[in-house]
Amino acid sequence: MIPRADAGPLIAVSALIAGLLLGRQLGPDRATTLFAVGVGGLLGAWFVDGRVRAVVAAVALCVLGAALMARALDGVEHHGLRAEVTRGEAAELTGTLVSDPDHDRYRADALLRAAGADRIVVVRAGGDDAARLGALDAGDRVVVSGRLAPLPDDRFATGWRWRHAVAVLDGAEVRSFS
Repeated sequence: MIPRADAGPLIAVSALIAGLLLGRQLGPDRATTLFAVGVGGLLGAWFVDGRVRAVVAAVALCVLGAALMARALDGVEHHGLRAEVTRGEAAELTGTLVSDPDHDRYRADALLRAAGADRIVVVRAGGDDAARLGALDAGDRVVVSGRLAPLPDDRFATGWRWRHAVAVLDGAEVRSFS
């Protein structure tokens, strides 16, 4: 059993994690309100003593965790490429690779920070372009074209979401690189 004096950090981390999970359920629309309530709760904890302070601080950290998650979801929801992604438009993107490509003989995937939109897009290339993309490294500047699409709701996309990707550029052709 954890001694009472050392339980504070564990309670704080647990409250923050609970808030992150709660924020995912609440969605992106409440970030500002949750942030204000969380900061107010932390300030309120300053003016009370004993166990009440610990409870108020834990609740405030939970609310702040929810605000952080809501803010992150808002960034995924509202971005400069949203209209093009929703319509499935063809696009030419210039940007910097933020990951080394994951590639095999027939397909390559890489994360690209798109210049102008300042968002991360998964670039998926096949055939000869898979070999071209696979030969590049993180930090290389590229110009790619393809068709924008939303991230699919599967295991593939979950890993990319955690790396802040907002869309997929399917059938990517590597136009130029440096």
